[in-house]
Amino acid sequence: MITDGAGDVIQAAVLAIKYQTSVDEPADTFHPYLTMAEALKLAAPAFTKT
Repeated sequence: MITDGAGDVIQAAVLAIKYQTSVDEPADTFHPYLTMAEALKLAAPAFTKT
C-alpha cells in the first residue's frame, strides 16, 4: 500500500496480527479520526446544496 495514511492501515493490521485478535476486535475499536474518503463523502453534499 502506497498512499497518504497507509501507515495507519498497516499499523492496524500489524497489531491485529501480533495480538491474534478476532475480526470483531478491530471492527469494534474506536478510531478518532475520519479517513480522507469518509471526510470527502461527508463534505461532498455541501457543494450541491444552497
